[in-house]
Amino acid sequence: MYSPPNFNLELTRRFMRWMEIQHYARGTKHQYQTILSAFRESLGEKLATHATHDDVLEFLTSEATRGRSLQSLHNRLDSLRVFYDFLKLGGMEHLSPARLIRLRHVQRKIPRILSEDDVRRLIAHSQTRRDRVLLELLYCTGCRLGEVAAIKVENIDFNARTICVVGKTGTRIVLFGEEAKKAILAYVGNRREGFLFKTDYPTQRGSLYPSGKSWIGKWMDYGRENGKPRVIQRIVGRTDLMTYSEAKNRFSEMICQGHPTRRERESPPRTQTLQASVSKAALRAGLGNVTPRTLRHTFATHLLNHGASTRVIQELMGHAWLQSTEIYTHVSKQNIADTFRSCHPRGA
Repeated sequence: MYSPPNFNLELTRRFMRWMEIQHYARGTKHQYQTILSAFRESLGEKLATHATHDDVLEFLTSEATRGRSLQSLHNRLDSLRVFYDFLKLGGMEHLSPARLIRLRHVQRKIPRILSEDDVRRLIAHSQTRRDRVLLELLYCTGCRLGEVAAIKVENIDFNARTICVVGKTGTRIVLFGEEAKKAILAYVGNRREGFLFKTDYPTQRGSLYPSGKSWIGKWMDYGRENGKPRVIQRIVGRTDLMTYSEAKNRFSEMICQGHPTRRERESPPRTQTLQASVSKAALRAGLGNVTPRTLRHTFATHLLNHGASTRVIQELMGHAWLQSTEIYTHVSKQNIADTFRSCHPRGA
């Protein structure tokens, strides 16, 4: 017989398996798991199936006293609603306590949008082929960063200029332009399968330093079958018979004789790595703080400004609900108002 805490933990595990079957995004599953863990802790020795709306309210109050924002409280309440809806599907709950609570409406902020000139400047300040492809795809497909990171070469149709991506709402087809096509082909070379984005491991230089009467060289070797690195340390020469430059040249030859190159992983780079690439390119371009989500918002707004319907934008962005797309109509109206005020003789 399960104790209440273990029973609640088992319910959470079953809920997480259900989320896996429903193909929820990894980030969403992690968020739900974190919230449910905090909720279980707040319940203590009480069964989750016996919880009332007062228990949910007490949990939200506790989170609010910790400095959680109103949007964060909405996220926690939404997670509990989905959890209790799952319990209702299994016949373990008849009335969701989380559905009996309403929070104050959160006013959605209008996202930052880049101008078309800003986007050109941003892409022009990419330093590597990988970063150029990343910026091109984020802007011309409107994909989420996780969707772009998971793109595989075999899912790209270069003739039709389309990509099959997997997102929150399932699989969908996105499009890209000629400039993005050129950038992708230059980046992938002869590769025809595997993840589009590879991790750009820096060239290993090792370290060379004097110790006593000897020059000591130290570097990482990746020659093991399991790919785990090991530290190699060797005497390069004597300090009284070899200058630093001579020792450096000999040390470089020693590194090349081993396995100094880190093996490519079969997984894409971390999203944090790709996000950092976007941020650095924006700083070089003098655009301040720009994120992959900024480019997603910019993609939608530019389409809308050039006559695309919200229904088309919804499909391209992978929004489950049209309401998610309608925020860009407010952005577009703001753009119209700004244009009127700056261009009309009596608009100021």
